[in-house]
Amino acid sequence: MKELTAVALMLSVAFITTTVLAFANVYFTTLLFWVLVTQFSMYFATHWVFRQLKKTDC
Repeated sequence: MKELTAVALMLSVAFITTTVLAFANVYFTTLLFWVLVTQFSMYFATHWVFRQLKKTDC
């Protein structure tokens, strides 16, 4: 379930980032770079949050 949540958040952020940058007339390579950066950061941030929540769980 954690993996599914992380992937769903990653895809939703990628969709929003792609849409915003595409309508801002950003070059394709710049768009690709920023979407990949946000995907990786969102994926690992979600896993970090799950680990922190697991530590505080009694």
